[in-house]
Amino acid sequence: MLQIVRNAVLTAINHFNHDFIVSQNEILVERPKDVTLGDVCTNAAMVFAKRLGVTPHDLADAICHELLHNPNVLDTSIAGYGFVNIKVCNDYWRSLINRIILEGNNFSITNNIGNNNKLNIEFVSANPTGPLHTGHARNAVFGSVASNLLEKIGYKVTREFYINDQGNQIKHLARSVYLRYIELLGEIISEDQFNSDMYCGLYIKAIAQKVLDKYGDVFLNKPESEWLDILCNFSINCMLDNIKSDLDDLGVVMDVYTSEAELCRKGMVNEALDILQQHGDIYEGILPKPKGTSKEDWEERPQTLFKSTKYGDDVDRAIKKSDGTWTYFAGDLAYHLDKIRRGFNKMLLVLGADHNGYVKRMKAAVSALSNSQADIEIRLYQLVNFLENGKPVRMSKRKGQFITLKEVVDRVGKDVTRFMMVSRHHDVMIDFDFVKAVEFSMDNPLFYIQYAHARICSVFKYYKEIFNVNDISCRELLQVDKSSLIDDNEINLIKQLSFWPEQVKSAALAIEPHRIPVYLRDIAASFHSLWSKGKSEEQLRFINKNDKEKTLAKLSLLKATQIVLSDGLKILGITPLLEMTKD
Repeated sequence: MLQIVRNAVLTAINHFNHDFIVSQNEILVERPKDVTLGDVCTNAAMVFAKRLGVTPHDLADAICHELLHNPNVLDTSIAGYGFVNIKVCNDYWRSLINRIILEGNNFSITNNIGNNNKLNIEFVSANPTGPLHTGHARNAVFGSVASNLLEKIGYKVTREFYINDQGNQIKHLARSVYLRYIELLGEIISEDQFNSDMYCGLYIKAIAQKVLDKYGDVFLNKPESEWLDILCNFSINCMLDNIKSDLDDLGVVMDVYTSEAELCRKGMVNEALDILQQHGDIYEGILPKPKGTSKEDWEERPQTLFKSTKYGDDVDRAIKKSDGTWTYFAGDLAYHLDKIRRGFNKMLLVLGADHNGYVKRMKAAVSALSNSQADIEIRLYQLVNFLENGKPVRMSKRKGQFITLKEVVDRVGKDVTRFMMVSRHHDVMIDFDFVKAVEFSMDNPLFYIQYAHARICSVFKYYKEIFNVNDISCRELLQVDKSSLIDDNEINLIKQLSFWPEQVKSAALAIEPHRIPVYLRDIAASFHSLWSKGKSEEQLRFINKNDKEKTLAKLSLLKATQIVLSDGLKILGITPLLEMTKD
């Protein structure tokens, strides 16, 4: 029906202006908030009327005229300033069951939007100096689900992790490991030897043990120059192995890991500066004093600056410090130039809300480096509050005083963790209650959705027992007469299922993964309602022992529902359950 409405809009527009070009993706078709007004609605008349030079009502009237030519359309009406509401015959809705069954997980695919264009999604990108924590968990799941959604609408997605393995932080990591290493060899180490820049977590001791296992006492009493580089590389590799293991446990697999240090060795920073220099975007200057900084804390000094205000940033950005070393932003320039050269003109970057200051500077950098040919979208996510029966909880005993990703997954499992991390809009904080998240309760949204899927599986299993068959063929479900599906609850469920491709598309385009669990909960609610009504209303029961034809008709609706639920859970990276057990 969505395509029927869009075609009618395009035809109506064409009546007024043959040269007016509109993409079908610009035409919004959705369910009315007041379902008594119709089955679907569109605001296209209000969107395009002014550009056409006509009134919204005239364009809406033309759209209604075109729609009424279609035999599936029962009636149309115009509301407000030009909303077109459409009522559709039940035969049309019933016909969609076969389409969903035939297309399966492909029902939600709209390849024409992405058109197989390359899209780079950088997410997690944690400093390799400590374990992944809960902030990284939300980042990882958001990026993972966003990747799945964007693939559904036709983009060729590359999932990428940027390794910040350059700079003093890595040297501090290696020095921390060295202290624990010589401690294992019998040296007395006091906590005072760990300055504020160093790392004290238990994971440092684990890396030190691996150093000892591989190198023995070769570095004992040796000058830093003989072990620093070796321990830098060794420690980074150990941390990356841990990060990859934690991500794997969460169901997150990266396609590419890009090293900042490697880009620097290739001279990518200088190449980025050369490009900006050619555009006249590099100069020597003094940045204004940041707001909130006292004169005593601020030192005016000349630096190499990027003219980012030319590209919409609030202030220009430092690339090279007065001591000649590169800033972090210089590394970002090199990295995004590398992306552009790999053919990524569309990028997505997922960052924590504390990186708000990065948004304009990164957009400016990508625009300048690509001569405005590339675009980067940045999504910022809020923190996660962990609770135990409503009370704040802190699980980790590490000095870092944070809950690690591994602790969360070990406690509640991959599926629960993934669901919770995309359960709300990324701008909103998440309250993650360890107890409530795993409750076998209809108040638990993941349980509610999984239970709907498992219940459908149980109906199919019961059917095979009742009718003494080994399986139900797809052909039977496709060929069965579905005219017995007449109850409003059944038709309403089909209507909801019909909007699944549009839901996936809108969630992908807005980069708002939380829309998927919200939709799946609505589908589960409609199914559970049908299940409950069947207990008191015989005609709504899924299995009729005396009427195999009507039973198969209802099972065809359940099959379509199962397909959509399964597809949605897989987009979320969650395994659909065939049965619910507490083990």
